[in-house]
Amino acid sequence: TNLCLQSNAFTTTWGTISSPTITQNAVGPDGATSAWTLTDDSGVASEGIAQEILLTAAAHTLSVFVKKTTGAQASYPVVYAASATHIAPITIDTTNGVATIWSAYTGFTIASGLSAACTSFNDNFWRVAVTFTASAANWSPSLISAGTTNATQSTGTLDVAAQGSAVFYGAQVELGSFATPY
Repeated sequence: TNLCLQSNAFTTTWGTISSPTITQNAVGPDGATSAWTLTDDSGVASEGIAQEILLTAAAHTLSVFVKKTTGAQASYPVVYAASATHIAPITIDTTNGVATIWSAYTGFTIASGLSAACTSFNDNFWRVAVTFTASAANWSPSLISAGTTNATQSTGTLDVAAQGSAVFYGAQVELGSFATPY
């Protein structure tokens, strides 16, 4: 069961982090104009979207499709789930299909059981999955379009000066240690 409400309507039940530009203007994995471009154009805040979900104390998997890119990038998306005290973040290299797990995040404890996978879904999209052990609490799965300028960042915090865009489609949060088909 997908616990995300409106899992591909990123302007409906999803809240904004700062004020990104959110436009459903890209061809998604389904072949329709169903994917969303999230743009961070702030030099002083990380911008993205999030949705608060009450999770049980168990393993959960957050997954999302992220558009592939070619060549050098000025910024890289960061996907994470966070509670008031814990976080499960990864950096996504959208050119090479690498999901880098963070080992430390300033101000948060890294969620236990954290693992990640970035697999090729088709010629245009990666399917990214983040698995973590949640505590019984409200968690916010979050999509940050330009979280860092380092393709393998794994410690610290989001780079608030980073700017750029990423294309996302079909977020999913589910009970279990792997992503099922969207």
